[in-house]
Amino acid sequence: PLGNYHNMGDLEAVQAERNTQPARVGREFIAISDFEGLVDLLVACGERLEASGRFMERIDRIWERQGRILSE
Repeated sequence: PLGNYHNMGDLEAVQAERNTQPARVGREFIAISDFEGLVDLLVACGERLEASGRFMERIDRIWERQGRILSE
């Protein structure tokens, strides 16, 4: 299931033009199986990338700047 699509907590009312207040942001949620499927997809993509070239240089630069976020 997908809830609060695009973080729009009252999407149905907004789309039906019957909301009486400004649109509000809501917490989006998904099924754990969807999350696990995304992880599998990202791992599969990563395993098939070439280990050389500009792409890996870019990934290394991003890791140097942002890698600490993953360790927090």
